[in-house]
Amino acid sequence: MLLATACPGDDGAPADGTTTGATSTTGSSDSTAGATTSGSSSSGADSTSTSSAGSESSESSTGEPPGSGYGDCLDDPMLCAPGEVCLSFGPFAVCSEQGCRSADDCEMPPAGEAQPGCQDIDNDFSIDCYLDCSNGEACPDGMTCVGTTVCVWAPEPPGGGECPDEDVGSVVPQMLMGDNTGLFDDVIQTCGGGGGEDSLFMFTAPDDGTYRFDTAGTGFDTTLSVLDMCGGNELACNDDIGMVLTSQVDVDLVMGQSVIVVVDSYNGLTGPFNLNIDQRGLMGAPGPWSSAMSND
Repeated sequence: MLLATACPGDDGAPADGTTTGATSTTGSSDSTAGATTSGSSSSGADSTSTSSAGSESSESSTGEPPGSGYGDCLDDPMLCAPGEVCLSFGPFAVCSEQGCRSADDCEMPPAGEAQPGCQDIDNDFSIDCYLDCSNGEACPDGMTCVGTTVCVWAPEPPGGGECPDEDVGSVVPQMLMGDNTGLFDDVIQTCGGGGGEDSLFMFTAPDDGTYRFDTAGTGFDTTLSVLDMCGGNELACNDDIGMVLTSQVDVDLVMGQSVIVVVDSYNGLTGPFNLNIDQRGLMGAPGPWSSAMSND
């Protein structure tokens, strides 16, 4: 999947629960980002189908004409074709044809590996066509897999910062202390319901294994993701560890593989943070941690 990021650039003044899912509890920072649709529905979630007037001549912000299926409606829900609604997942969005009876009723995507699905993914009692990326299937170019479930369009981050902000090498275990105050918003994560100024660290695996990254000991509500490179695909993303507002992800890496670890926050919070890096042992296998920094 593709994640909208902006790097490299120059540092300077700032630009402006667990992995994202299809439902949320509003007003709480530890909720997952929920899907909503524009207009009204029996569940209370907004839902509006576009009318044919004006939609046929519109184009999406990516230049794709409406009606091609799974279009970009980030800027305007009316860019969706007649019979479609704009589904929103936090900062992400996608057009969806309504009323399918099976995936065979849904349009095939122009590219990518994700296949059509047919179910009520936004809990508004309407059945939606969507692109299913739940097994790691690649989304079409320009789209990203939100909540490891649905291919959506992501907004471009303001950007302007360097990538990485710091190369932390291959040492495990290690605990880093940083502060995201005054940095740029270079990455839009698929979890956490919004972000803000973020810190980007490059880590290189010293051996094949499963590595844990966490923000234990941080005093604000963090979000944490791992990218395969600057501006690359998101390998993992986490908002909260259960009821705790710090974040934790485990990622399988091979020796010499470099990744970008992104420390961000819920709703644009800033301040000092901790980033702990540890190795779990053989790839994919539970094993002893190399230090007491894990919070199992």
